[in-house]
Amino acid sequence: MALMRLAVRACASFLAIMPFAVARDSPLIGDWIGTLEAPGQKLRLALHVSQVPNGALRATFDSLDQHASGIPVDDLRLDLNMVRFSLRQAGATFQGKLIGDSIDGEFQQSGLAMKLVFHRGVAEPQKRPQNPVPPYPYVSEDAKFQNRAAGITLSGTFTIPREDPAAPKPHKPPAVVLITGSGPNARDEDVAGHKPFLVLADYLTRHGIAVLRYDKRGIGKSKGDYETATSVEFASDASAAVDYLMSRTDVDHRRIGLLGHSEGGILAPMVAAQRKDITFVVLLGGTGVKGARVVVQQTDAMSRAEGMSEAEIARQHKRVERVVEILEAEPSIPTAAEKVHKEFGYSPEVDRMLIHNDAWSRYFLTYDPATTIEKLKMPVLALIGDLDCQVAADENLAAIAAALKKADNDNFKTVRLPGLNHLFQTAVTGAVSEYVRIEETIAPVALETITQWIRRQTGLEKK
Repeated sequence: MALMRLAVRACASFLAIMPFAVARDSPLIGDWIGTLEAPGQKLRLALHVSQVPNGALRATFDSLDQHASGIPVDDLRLDLNMVRFSLRQAGATFQGKLIGDSIDGEFQQSGLAMKLVFHRGVAEPQKRPQNPVPPYPYVSEDAKFQNRAAGITLSGTFTIPREDPAAPKPHKPPAVVLITGSGPNARDEDVAGHKPFLVLADYLTRHGIAVLRYDKRGIGKSKGDYETATSVEFASDASAAVDYLMSRTDVDHRRIGLLGHSEGGILAPMVAAQRKDITFVVLLGGTGVKGARVVVQQTDAMSRAEGMSEAEIARQHKRVERVVEILEAEPSIPTAAEKVHKEFGYSPEVDRMLIHNDAWSRYFLTYDPATTIEKLKMPVLALIGDLDCQVAADENLAAIAAALKKADNDNFKTVRLPGLNHLFQTAVTGAVSEYVRIEETIAPVALETITQWIRRQTGLEKK
Protein backbone atom coordinates (compact mmCIF):
# COMPACT_ATOMS: atom_id res chain seq x y z
CA MET A 1 0.00 0.00 0.00
CA ALA A 2 0.93 3.32 0.00
CA LEU A 3 4.10 2.70 -1.62
CA MET A 4 3.93 0.13 1.15
CA ARG A 5 5.64 -2.26 -1.21
CA LEU A 6 8.79 -0.26 -0.64
CA ALA A 7 8.20 0.01 3.10
CA VAL A 8 7.43 -3.59 4.01
CA ARG A 9 8.76 -5.73 1.18
CA ALA A 10 11.68 -7.01 3.25
CA CYS A 11 9.27 -8.51 5.75
CA ALA A 12 6.30 -9.40 3.59
CA SER A 13 7.69 -12.51 1.91
CA PHE A 14 7.49 -14.62 5.05
CA LEU A 15 3.75 -14.91 4.32
CA ALA A 16 4.43 -18.11 2.39
CA ILE A 17 3.17 -21.66 2.90
CA MET A 18 5.01 -24.44 4.74
CA PRO A 19 4.50 -27.92 6.40
CA PHE A 20 4.96 -29.21 10.06
CA ALA A 21 7.23 -30.68 12.80
CA VAL A 22 7.58 -33.26 15.59
CA ALA A 23 7.81 -33.63 19.38
CA ARG A 24 5.93 -35.19 22.30
CA ASP A 25 4.47 -33.79 25.53
CA SER A 26 5.98 -30.44 24.68
CA PRO A 27 5.67 -27.26 26.76
CA LEU A 28 5.25 -25.47 23.43
CA ILE A 29 1.64 -26.63 23.03
CA GLY A 30 -0.71 -23.64 23.04
CA ASP A 31 -1.00 -20.14 21.61
CA TRP A 32 1.83 -17.61 21.51
CA ILE A 33 1.75 -13.94 20.50
CA GLY A 34 4.69 -11.67 19.69
CA THR A 35 5.70 -8.47 17.93
CA LEU A 36 8.35 -8.45 15.20
CA GLU A 37 10.59 -5.38 15.31
CA ALA A 38 10.78 -4.98 11.52
CA PRO A 39 12.45 -2.03 9.77
CA GLY A 40 10.14 0.97 9.99
CA GLN A 41 7.26 -0.88 11.60
CA LYS A 42 6.10 -3.50 14.09
CA LEU A 43 4.16 -6.60 13.03
CA ARG A 44 2.10 -8.73 15.41
CA LEU A 45 2.70 -12.44 14.90
CA ALA A 46 1.05 -15.50 16.41
CA LEU A 47 2.28 -19.09 16.75
CA HIS A 48 -0.24 -21.89 17.37
CA VAL A 49 1.13 -25.27 18.48
CA SER A 50 -1.09 -28.34 18.79
CA GLN A 51 -0.60 -32.08 19.24
CA VAL A 52 -2.02 -34.78 16.96
CA PRO A 53 -3.09 -38.24 18.25
CA ASN A 54 0.32 -39.86 17.49
CA GLY A 55 2.03 -37.31 19.72
CA ALA A 56 3.55 -35.22 16.95
CA LEU A 57 3.27 -31.45 16.99
CA ARG A 58 1.81 -29.27 14.28
CA ALA A 59 2.30 -25.53 14.25
CA THR A 60 0.78 -22.69 12.28
CA PHE A 61 1.85 -19.11 11.99
CA ASP A 62 -0.19 -15.89 11.60
CA SER A 63 0.88 -12.40 10.58
CA LEU A 64 -2.03 -10.56 12.14
CA ASP A 65 -1.38 -7.12 10.70
CA GLN A 66 -0.92 -8.48 7.19
CA HIS A 67 -4.02 -10.66 7.42
CA ALA A 68 -2.20 -13.94 6.74
CA SER A 69 -3.25 -16.84 8.95
CA GLY A 70 -2.98 -20.61 9.23
CA ILE A 71 0.49 -20.74 7.63
CA PRO A 72 2.08 -24.17 8.39
CA VAL A 73 5.51 -24.13 10.05
CA ASP A 74 8.61 -26.21 9.14
CA ASP A 75 10.97 -28.03 11.47
CA LEU A 76 9.63 -26.92 14.84
CA ARG A 77 11.81 -28.38 17.58
CA LEU A 78 12.70 -27.82 21.23
CA ASP A 79 16.25 -28.78 22.26
CA LEU A 80 16.61 -28.33 26.00
CA ASN A 81 15.24 -24.77 26.24
CA MET A 82 16.05 -23.63 22.68
CA VAL A 83 13.10 -23.28 20.27
CA ARG A 84 13.74 -23.38 16.53
CA PHE A 85 11.54 -23.36 13.47
CA SER A 86 11.82 -22.30 9.85
CA LEU A 87 9.63 -21.01 7.06
CA ARG A 88 11.52 -22.55 4.14
CA GLN A 89 9.79 -21.03 1.17
CA ALA A 90 10.25 -17.57 2.65
CA GLY A 91 13.88 -18.18 3.55
CA ALA A 92 13.11 -17.31 7.18
CA THR A 93 14.09 -18.86 10.51
CA PHE A 94 13.38 -18.31 14.19
CA GLN A 95 15.53 -19.24 17.18
CA GLY A 96 14.74 -18.36 20.76
CA LYS A 97 15.05 -19.36 24.39
CA LEU A 98 12.03 -20.78 26.23
CA ILE A 99 11.80 -19.14 29.66
CA GLY A 100 8.55 -19.95 31.43
CA ASP A 101 5.74 -18.47 29.37
CA SER A 102 8.03 -16.55 27.00
CA ILE A 103 10.23 -17.38 24.02
CA ASP A 104 12.89 -14.70 23.67
CA GLY A 105 14.47 -14.88 20.24
CA GLU A 106 15.36 -13.63 16.80
CA PHE A 107 13.59 -13.88 13.44
CA GLN A 108 15.89 -13.89 10.42
CA GLN A 109 14.99 -13.25 6.80
CA SER A 110 16.87 -11.88 3.78
CA GLY A 111 19.93 -11.15 5.89
CA LEU A 112 17.90 -9.21 8.45
CA ALA A 113 17.97 -10.25 12.11
CA MET A 114 14.89 -8.93 13.91
CA LYS A 115 13.98 -9.14 17.59
CA LEU A 116 10.94 -11.32 18.29
CA VAL A 117 9.63 -12.33 21.72
CA PHE A 118 6.60 -14.63 21.99
CA HIS A 119 4.40 -14.72 25.10
CA ARG A 120 1.63 -17.19 25.88
CA GLY A 121 -1.77 -15.82 24.95
CA VAL A 122 -3.96 -14.75 22.07
CA ALA A 123 -4.21 -11.41 20.32
CA GLU A 124 -6.99 -9.09 21.32
CA PRO A 125 -9.34 -8.40 18.41
CA GLN A 126 -8.57 -5.09 16.75
CA LYS A 127 -11.23 -2.39 16.91
CA ARG A 128 -12.10 -1.11 13.46
CA PRO A 129 -15.31 0.83 14.13
CA GLN A 130 -15.61 2.20 10.57
CA ASN A 131 -15.83 -1.23 8.92
CA PRO A 132 -19.40 -1.53 7.58
CA VAL A 133 -21.39 -4.67 8.30
CA PRO A 134 -24.33 -6.04 6.30
CA PRO A 135 -27.12 -5.56 5.62
CA TYR A 136 -26.02 -2.59 3.51
CA PRO A 137 -28.41 0.16 2.35
CA TYR A 138 -27.17 -0.43 -1.21
CA VAL A 139 -26.57 -3.34 -3.59
CA SER A 140 -23.24 -5.18 -3.30
CA GLU A 141 -22.30 -7.90 -5.77
CA ASP A 142 -19.28 -9.85 -6.98
CA ALA A 143 -17.80 -8.67 -10.25
CA LYS A 144 -15.60 -10.43 -12.79
CA PHE A 145 -14.08 -8.78 -15.83
CA GLN A 146 -11.46 -9.47 -18.47
CA ASN A 147 -8.22 -7.74 -19.23
CA ARG A 148 -8.26 -9.01 -22.80
CA ALA A 149 -4.85 -7.61 -23.67
CA ALA A 150 -3.27 -9.59 -20.80
CA GLY A 151 -5.57 -12.61 -21.17
CA ILE A 152 -6.54 -12.63 -17.49
CA THR A 153 -9.73 -12.45 -15.44
CA LEU A 154 -9.92 -9.98 -12.55
CA SER A 155 -12.35 -10.18 -9.65
CA GLY A 156 -13.80 -7.54 -7.38
CA THR A 157 -16.85 -6.05 -5.73
CA PHE A 158 -19.32 -3.64 -7.32
CA THR A 159 -21.57 -1.52 -5.10
CA ILE A 160 -24.39 0.68 -6.36
CA PRO A 161 -27.06 2.78 -4.62
CA ARG A 162 -30.52 1.20 -4.53
CA GLU A 163 -32.86 2.69 -7.09
CA ASP A 164 -34.99 5.52 -5.74
CA PRO A 165 -38.61 4.96 -6.85
CA ALA A 166 -39.18 8.72 -6.68
CA ALA A 167 -36.23 9.59 -8.92
CA PRO A 168 -36.90 10.60 -12.53
CA LYS A 169 -36.36 7.82 -15.07
CA PRO A 170 -33.91 6.80 -16.22
CA HIS A 171 -31.65 7.61 -13.24
CA LYS A 172 -28.16 6.17 -13.41
CA PRO A 173 -25.49 7.04 -10.83
CA PRO A 174 -21.91 8.09 -11.56
CA ALA A 175 -19.27 5.44 -10.91
CA VAL A 176 -15.65 5.30 -9.81
CA VAL A 177 -12.91 2.65 -9.98
CA LEU A 178 -10.75 2.37 -6.83
CA ILE A 179 -7.09 1.54 -7.58
CA THR A 180 -5.00 0.19 -4.69
CA GLY A 181 -1.50 1.11 -3.63
CA SER A 182 1.66 -0.96 -4.03
CA GLY A 183 2.01 -4.47 -2.68
CA PRO A 184 -0.14 -7.60 -3.04
CA ASN A 185 -3.43 -5.84 -2.34
CA ALA A 186 -6.87 -7.37 -2.58
CA ARG A 187 -9.98 -5.29 -3.24
CA ASP A 188 -10.29 -3.83 0.27
CA GLU A 189 -6.63 -2.70 0.25
CA ASP A 190 -5.98 -4.51 3.56
CA VAL A 191 -3.14 -2.95 5.52
CA ALA A 192 -2.26 -3.01 9.22
CA GLY A 193 -5.60 -4.56 10.12
CA HIS A 194 -7.53 -1.90 8.21
CA LYS A 195 -9.68 -2.13 5.07
CA PRO A 196 -9.49 1.40 3.63
CA PHE A 197 -11.24 0.62 0.35
CA LEU A 198 -14.08 -1.21 2.10
CA VAL A 199 -14.68 1.91 4.22
CA LEU A 200 -14.28 4.28 1.27
CA ALA A 201 -16.52 2.26 -1.08
CA ASP A 202 -19.21 2.09 1.59
CA TYR A 203 -19.10 5.85 2.19
CA LEU A 204 -19.18 6.76 -1.50
CA THR A 205 -22.02 4.36 -2.30
CA ARG A 206 -24.11 5.65 0.62
CA HIS A 207 -23.71 9.09 -1.01
CA GLY A 208 -24.98 8.12 -4.44
CA ILE A 209 -21.81 6.94 -6.23
CA ALA A 210 -21.37 3.42 -7.64
CA VAL A 211 -17.96 1.86 -6.89
CA LEU A 212 -15.85 -0.92 -8.37
CA ARG A 213 -12.91 -2.19 -6.32
CA TYR A 214 -10.92 -5.26 -7.35
CA ASP A 215 -8.13 -7.67 -6.39
CA LYS A 216 -4.77 -7.02 -8.04
CA ARG A 217 -3.70 -9.51 -10.69
CA GLY A 218 -2.51 -12.73 -9.04
CA ILE A 219 -4.02 -11.72 -5.68
CA GLY A 220 -7.27 -12.93 -4.08
CA LYS A 221 -9.62 -14.18 -6.79
CA SER A 222 -7.89 -12.38 -9.66
CA LYS A 223 -5.77 -14.32 -12.15
CA GLY A 224 -2.39 -13.34 -13.56
CA ASP A 225 1.18 -12.98 -12.31
CA TYR A 226 1.64 -10.37 -9.62
CA GLU A 227 5.38 -10.88 -9.11
CA THR A 228 6.48 -9.92 -12.63
CA ALA A 229 4.07 -6.98 -13.07
CA THR A 230 5.12 -3.33 -13.06
CA SER A 231 2.95 -0.23 -12.93
CA VAL A 232 2.36 -0.57 -16.68
CA GLU A 233 0.58 -3.91 -16.24
CA PHE A 234 -1.35 -2.70 -13.20
CA ALA A 235 -2.53 0.34 -15.19
CA SER A 236 -3.74 -2.02 -17.90
CA ASP A 237 -5.83 -3.84 -15.28
CA ALA A 238 -7.31 -0.55 -14.07
CA SER A 239 -8.26 0.32 -17.64
CA ALA A 240 -9.99 -3.07 -17.91
CA ALA A 241 -11.98 -2.14 -14.80
CA VAL A 242 -13.21 0.99 -16.61
CA ASP A 243 -14.22 -1.19 -19.58
CA TYR A 244 -16.28 -3.27 -17.18
CA LEU A 245 -18.13 -0.21 -15.90
CA MET A 246 -18.72 0.91 -19.47
CA SER A 247 -20.31 -2.47 -20.19
CA ARG A 248 -22.88 -2.06 -17.42
CA THR A 249 -26.26 -0.54 -18.20
CA ASP A 250 -26.96 0.65 -14.65
CA VAL A 251 -24.27 3.38 -14.39
CA ASP A 252 -23.90 6.67 -16.23
CA HIS A 253 -21.13 6.21 -18.81
CA ARG A 254 -20.70 10.00 -19.02
CA ARG A 255 -19.70 10.17 -15.34
CA ILE A 256 -17.02 7.51 -14.74
CA GLY A 257 -13.89 8.39 -12.77
CA LEU A 258 -10.77 6.93 -11.19
CA LEU A 259 -9.56 7.10 -7.59
CA GLY A 260 -6.04 5.87 -6.86
CA HIS A 261 -4.26 5.59 -3.54
CA SER A 262 -0.45 5.72 -3.33
CA GLU A 263 0.79 3.71 -6.34
CA GLY A 264 -2.83 3.87 -7.47
CA GLY A 265 -2.25 7.63 -7.62
CA ILE A 266 0.38 6.94 -10.27
CA LEU A 267 -1.78 4.44 -12.18
CA ALA A 268 -4.93 6.61 -12.35
CA PRO A 269 -3.25 9.35 -14.46
CA MET A 270 -1.68 6.67 -16.70
CA VAL A 271 -5.16 5.32 -17.47
CA ALA A 272 -6.87 8.72 -17.71
CA ALA A 273 -4.25 10.05 -20.13
CA GLN A 274 -4.92 7.16 -22.54
CA ARG A 275 -8.72 7.30 -22.52
CA LYS A 276 -11.33 9.88 -23.51
CA ASP A 277 -14.12 8.52 -21.26
CA ILE A 278 -12.67 9.38 -17.83
CA THR A 279 -14.52 12.38 -16.41
CA PHE A 280 -12.69 12.89 -13.09
CA VAL A 281 -9.58 11.69 -11.23
CA VAL A 282 -8.84 11.57 -7.48
CA LEU A 283 -5.24 11.08 -6.27
CA LEU A 284 -4.81 10.04 -2.61
CA GLY A 285 -1.21 10.11 -1.44
CA GLY A 286 -0.11 10.05 -5.07
CA THR A 287 3.29 11.26 -6.25
CA GLY A 288 4.18 14.12 -8.54
CA VAL A 289 7.96 13.61 -8.57
CA LYS A 290 10.22 10.85 -9.83
CA GLY A 291 10.23 7.61 -7.83
CA ALA A 292 13.94 7.84 -6.99
CA ARG A 293 13.26 11.13 -5.22
CA VAL A 294 10.28 9.59 -3.37
CA VAL A 295 12.39 6.66 -2.07
CA VAL A 296 15.04 8.94 -0.58
CA GLN A 297 12.46 11.27 0.99
CA GLN A 298 10.46 8.32 2.27
CA THR A 299 13.49 6.73 3.94
CA ASP A 300 14.38 9.99 5.69
CA ALA A 301 10.83 10.73 6.87
CA MET A 302 10.09 7.21 8.10
CA SER A 303 13.39 7.06 10.00
CA ARG A 304 12.75 10.46 11.57
CA ALA A 305 9.23 9.42 12.64
CA GLU A 306 10.67 6.32 14.29
CA GLY A 307 13.11 8.42 16.35
CA MET A 308 16.41 7.94 14.46
CA SER A 309 19.00 10.63 15.17
CA GLU A 310 19.62 13.35 12.57
CA ALA A 311 23.26 12.25 12.27
CA GLU A 312 22.22 8.69 11.47
CA ILE A 313 19.54 9.91 9.04
CA ALA A 314 22.17 11.99 7.21
CA ARG A 315 24.52 9.00 6.95
CA GLN A 316 21.70 6.75 5.75
CA HIS A 317 20.50 9.40 3.28
CA LYS A 318 23.85 9.41 1.43
CA ARG A 319 23.92 5.61 1.20
CA VAL A 320 20.32 5.29 -0.03
CA GLU A 321 20.84 8.11 -2.53
CA ARG A 322 23.94 6.37 -3.90
CA VAL A 323 22.24 2.95 -4.11
CA VAL A 324 19.32 4.51 -6.00
CA GLU A 325 21.80 6.14 -8.42
CA ILE A 326 23.38 2.75 -9.11
CA LEU A 327 19.99 1.08 -9.66
CA GLU A 328 18.90 3.85 -12.03
CA ALA A 329 22.12 3.67 -14.06
CA GLU A 330 22.54 -0.12 -14.26
CA PRO A 331 19.72 -1.92 -16.15
CA SER A 332 20.84 -5.43 -15.13
CA ILE A 333 19.41 -6.49 -11.76
CA PRO A 334 22.27 -8.96 -10.92
CA THR A 335 24.96 -6.50 -12.05
CA ALA A 336 23.39 -3.69 -10.02
CA ALA A 337 23.45 -5.89 -6.91
CA GLU A 338 27.12 -6.69 -7.54
CA LYS A 339 27.97 -3.00 -7.86
CA VAL A 340 26.13 -2.13 -4.65
CA HIS A 341 27.87 -4.93 -2.73
CA LYS A 342 31.25 -3.93 -4.17
CA GLU A 343 30.79 -0.36 -2.96
CA PHE A 344 29.07 -1.00 0.39
CA GLY A 345 29.91 -4.61 1.25
CA TYR A 346 27.47 -7.15 2.68
CA SER A 347 25.26 -6.24 5.63
CA PRO A 348 21.57 -6.27 6.63
CA GLU A 349 21.45 -2.52 5.94
CA VAL A 350 22.67 -3.06 2.37
CA ASP A 351 20.15 -5.88 1.90
CA ARG A 352 17.38 -3.53 3.02
CA MET A 353 18.42 -1.01 0.38
CA LEU A 354 18.47 -3.72 -2.30
CA ILE A 355 14.74 -4.41 -1.85
CA HIS A 356 14.41 -1.76 -4.57
CA ASN A 357 16.33 -3.94 -7.04
CA ASP A 358 13.41 -5.69 -8.76
CA ALA A 359 11.33 -5.03 -11.88
CA TRP A 360 8.50 -3.16 -10.14
CA SER A 361 10.80 -0.97 -8.04
CA ARG A 362 13.08 -0.17 -10.98
CA TYR A 363 10.14 1.08 -13.04
CA PHE A 364 8.96 3.13 -10.07
CA LEU A 365 12.43 4.64 -9.49
CA THR A 366 12.76 5.90 -13.06
CA TYR A 367 9.16 6.92 -13.79
CA ASP A 368 8.26 10.61 -13.58
CA PRO A 369 4.48 10.88 -13.01
CA ALA A 370 4.47 14.61 -13.86
CA THR A 371 4.97 13.78 -17.53
CA THR A 372 1.64 11.95 -17.52
CA ILE A 373 -0.25 14.33 -15.23
CA GLU A 374 0.59 17.07 -17.76
CA LYS A 375 -1.84 15.37 -20.16
CA LEU A 376 -4.89 15.42 -17.86
CA LYS A 377 -7.64 17.80 -18.96
CA MET A 378 -10.46 16.45 -16.75
CA PRO A 379 -11.17 17.57 -13.14
CA VAL A 380 -8.49 16.36 -10.70
CA LEU A 381 -8.43 16.27 -6.88
CA ALA A 382 -5.12 15.51 -5.12
CA LEU A 383 -4.97 14.94 -1.36
CA ILE A 384 -1.93 14.23 0.84
CA GLY A 385 -1.76 14.22 4.63
CA ASP A 386 0.82 16.54 6.16
CA LEU A 387 2.06 13.64 8.37
CA ASP A 388 2.53 11.34 5.37
CA CYS A 389 5.96 9.73 5.79
CA GLN A 390 5.76 7.86 2.49
CA VAL A 391 4.86 10.69 0.12
CA ALA A 392 6.00 14.20 1.12
CA ALA A 393 2.96 16.46 0.96
CA ASP A 394 4.42 19.85 0.00
CA GLU A 395 6.79 18.77 -2.77
CA ASN A 396 4.42 16.27 -4.41
CA LEU A 397 1.33 18.51 -4.28
CA ALA A 398 3.37 21.34 -5.77
CA ALA A 399 4.62 19.06 -8.56
CA ILE A 400 1.09 17.81 -9.30
CA ALA A 401 -0.25 21.38 -9.43
CA ALA A 402 2.59 22.50 -11.72
CA ALA A 403 1.94 19.59 -14.10
CA LEU A 404 -1.80 20.35 -14.24
CA LYS A 405 -1.12 24.03 -14.92
CA LYS A 406 1.15 22.94 -17.74
CA ALA A 407 -1.81 20.95 -19.08
CA ASP A 408 -3.90 24.15 -19.03
CA ASN A 409 -6.27 22.31 -16.68
CA ASP A 410 -8.46 24.91 -14.99
CA ASN A 411 -10.42 22.45 -12.81
CA PHE A 412 -8.12 20.91 -10.25
CA LYS A 413 -7.66 21.10 -6.50
CA THR A 414 -4.73 20.10 -4.28
CA VAL A 415 -5.28 19.72 -0.55
CA ARG A 416 -2.80 19.20 2.30
CA LEU A 417 -4.80 17.62 5.11
CA PRO A 418 -3.45 18.49 8.59
CA GLY A 419 -2.70 15.68 11.04
CA LEU A 420 -3.26 12.80 8.61
CA ASN A 421 -0.82 10.05 7.59
CA HIS A 422 -0.42 8.09 4.35
CA LEU A 423 -3.56 6.05 5.07
CA PHE A 424 -5.43 9.29 5.84
CA GLN A 425 -5.78 8.35 9.49
CA THR A 426 -5.58 10.96 12.25
CA ALA A 427 -2.02 10.34 13.47
CA VAL A 428 0.62 11.57 15.89
CA THR A 429 3.89 11.08 13.99
CA GLY A 430 2.83 9.50 10.69
CA ALA A 431 5.13 6.51 11.30
CA VAL A 432 4.19 3.24 9.59
CA SER A 433 4.23 1.53 13.00
CA GLU A 434 1.29 3.74 14.07
CA TYR A 435 -1.06 2.42 11.38
CA VAL A 436 -2.09 -0.72 13.22
CA ARG A 437 -2.52 1.04 16.59
CA ILE A 438 -4.96 3.65 15.27
CA GLU A 439 -8.60 2.53 15.43
CA GLU A 440 -9.68 4.98 12.75
CA THR A 441 -9.35 3.66 9.19
CA ILE A 442 -9.95 6.91 7.29
CA ALA A 443 -10.49 10.30 8.90
CA PRO A 444 -14.01 11.73 8.35
CA VAL A 445 -12.52 14.92 6.89
CA ALA A 446 -10.87 12.88 4.13
CA LEU A 447 -14.04 10.90 3.38
CA GLU A 448 -16.11 14.09 3.25
CA THR A 449 -13.60 16.00 1.10
CA ILE A 450 -13.39 13.18 -1.47
CA THR A 451 -17.12 12.54 -1.60
CA GLN A 452 -18.27 16.15 -1.78
CA TRP A 453 -15.80 16.88 -4.56
CA ILE A 454 -16.94 13.88 -6.65
CA ARG A 455 -20.60 14.76 -6.06
CA ARG A 456 -19.95 18.31 -7.31
CA GLN A 457 -18.05 17.16 -10.39
CA THR A 458 -20.77 14.67 -11.33
CA GLY A 459 -23.73 16.97 -10.72
CA LEU A 460 -25.05 15.16 -7.65
CA GLU A 461 -24.44 18.34 -5.66
CA LYS A 462 -24.30 21.99 -6.66
CA LYS A 463 -20.83 23.50 -6.96
